Amino acid sequence: MKNIKLIFSITVTAILLFAVAGCGSNSTENEIEDTAVVNENDLSLTTLAKDITDEESEALIFMREEEKLARDIYISFYKTYGLRIFNNISKSEQQHMNAIKVLLDLYEIQDPVKDDITGKFENQDLQDLFDQLLLQGSASKTDALAVGAAIEEIDILDLLKSISNPELKSEILVVFNNLKKGSENHLRSFVRNLQVNGIDYEAQYLDEEFYKSIISR
Repeated sequence: MKNIKLIFSITVTAILLFAVAGCGSNSTENEIEDTAVVNENDLSLTTLAKDITDEESEALIFMREEEKLARDIYISFYKTYGLRIFNNISKSEQQHMNAIKVLLDLYEIQDPVKDDITGKFENQDLQDLFDQLLLQGSASKTDALAVGAAIEEIDILDLLKSISNPELKSEILVVFNNLKKGSENHLRSFVRNLQVNGIDYEAQYLDEEFYKSIISR
């Protein structure tokens, strides 16, 4: 990878790229409780002149497409069911994608999202997962909400895997930690929507105790 020698000072305008818009309504359908992906203090970086490792590069590439998977699924479900939660969270996922794109550009890593075609992915595992989850959620509104919760579980697990790397660069760690917070908020929103529809969601991927700790916050 190229050694990037570059001054990286984030302005308020750039910070808005990473902010996840909250919902104005108090209805459960609209509730997201998301946080900004990054803030000005976190990314007041003066110099980023570090070689990025293959592991870090692969993590950024993967997360860029995984956030796209979430966005594309939610866009599709919004078109099918008209539930605003899908529209709102799809916009949050776009902001997550934007945050990772900044890091890809910073390190001069080729973006896997070239033409940004909905439902198309470079990573075959993500392509297969998208196809599977889209079909699963097409059965009913509540199935779609459960798929949303499952996607956020998967996202949290994959982010935790990268965050656990003790050598992960601070700027990547900042973004990934805040993406995880966003995914936890999204998970709570999907679970609440399922409860309103009479369904008690059970964790499909996360450890049960960890899942409950997220939901109870």
